[in-house]
Amino acid sequence: MLKNFDEDGRNTYLNDLLKPFLLQRGFISQEQARRGKSESGKKVGELDIEIEEFTGKPVSLFEGFNLDSVRKEVVNRHIHKTIINYDSTGLKEKFIGIYSEASDFNNLTNKYFEHIK
Repeated sequence: MLKNFDEDGRNTYLNDLLKPFLLQRGFISQEQARRGKSESGKKVGELDIEIEEFTGKPVSLFEGFNLDSVRKEVVNRHIHKTIINYDSTGLKEKFIGIYSEASDFNNLTNKYFEHIK
C-alpha cells in the first residue's frame, strides 16, 4: 500500500492514522516539528512526528526511516538523531520506526536486532 511512498509520505500517512487516536487521549501530533538540533548541529532539527499534550508540552517523538538492508551507518545515524539530537528535554519515550523495503523481511529483522544488541 505504501510501496511507492518516500519517507515523508510514510510519516504523513502514519501521522494521519495517529491523530484521531491521540486526540481521544488528550494529545496532538505534529509532523516535521522543529526541535533539538539537526544532524549537522548547525540548525534546528526536524522531527518526523512529535507527540504533545494539548498545552504544547512534548511527551514523545517518532523517527521513521526507510531500510532495504541493514546498513549500520544509516541505523546508527537515525538512532543518534533520535536520542541525542532531537531530544533536548530528556523525554521518557522515543520511538524509531523502520519502513521496510527489504525483499526478505525476516532476514532484515534478524540483522537489525543483531546490530542493535
